[in-house]
Amino acid sequence: MVSGRALYYYAPVKVCVSCGKNLPDAAIICVFCRARQHEERLDPTPVKGIRHDVSPEDNVREVEKSAPKPAAIPPRAAEPKKPVDGVAASASPSNSASASVAPAPGAVPRPVTDRDDRSVLIQLGQWNRNERATLSVAGLAMLAVVLIYQRNWLLILLALVVAAAGIAPLPRMARGAIAAAAGMALIWRMFGPAAAGGLVILPGALLSRAKSPASRLAQLWGLIAAGAIVAAYLVPRDGQTLARSILDGFRGEHFVQIGTAIWLTIPIPLVLVGLLALTPKRTVGGCVLWATLMLLWAPIGLLLLGFWTNALGASLGAAVIALGASAAGALGLADLSA
Repeated sequence: MVSGRALYYYAPVKVCVSCGKNLPDAAIICVFCRARQHEERLDPTPVKGIRHDVSPEDNVREVEKSAPKPAAIPPRAAEPKKPVDGVAASASPSNSASASVAPAPGAVPRPVTDRDDRSVLIQLGQWNRNERATLSVAGLAMLAVVLIYQRNWLLILLALVVAAAGIAPLPRMARGAIAAAAGMALIWRMFGPAAAGGLVILPGALLSRAKSPASRLAQLWGLIAAGAIVAAYLVPRDGQTLARSILDGFRGEHFVQIGTAIWLTIPIPLVLVGLLALTPKRTVGGCVLWATLMLLWAPIGLLLLGFWTNALGASLGAAVIALGASAAGALGLADLSA
């Protein structure tokens, strides 16, 4: 009987391909030098042994040097262009250079900016930001209307002052003072002092809040405008108050009287909403919208009144003056408050 120790000595062995030491016949990697052995059934690729008389870095460098270099890929020949309509396309350097030229500016799509992406209504709702252009257009429009219809020297002078405030490069405070004074003077001349306070001061207070959401001066202007509007409805003018005229209009039989009473009542809810917008310590938005509605109230009412009374020409001139003067005064007041 043969012992286990004898079986170990008589077991089949092989010699390591690198260090030459005896290994079991089934060994794949040498336990002494970690070299992989030749095994045709596992990997027919010959394995080079690792030298023990040099450092591992030298072994790696030697393996890299002996590794076969990859074959260079030959450059791909340019394919000839196919003839177009029987005419062969030339492959001259000029054609290749023209092909690499950047496309025309018109062919490249222009990137859409935030300003272009906004709707027209949003852009029109921010008319108060370009004050000089607004004052210039308002002053020139009022000047044209005054020269055509009334030709009053005082009105001509005030319209020129508003236009000059927008055209001339004046400081912000000077431009605001000139525009506010000229606009209020025009509204005073047309509707009286109380209406001037309501049509100019309250929209100006809202535009001031649109510039400075935490402006306390805008609240003061709002209180002054509220007092002026209350005076416009309750203080008698020509022996009768505006509130009494509204009540008589609602009792009238003609549509013009009822329409006039409705038109004179509309400022009340607008004023209340405008004052509510000025009440908080900080206003987030909506000031420009309510200011625009207040500025449009007088010209739209004048146009409707002229349409029903067959005096559209005269009412058109008055509407242009009312809109231009109130807008100029409100913008000027906003400049003074900023």
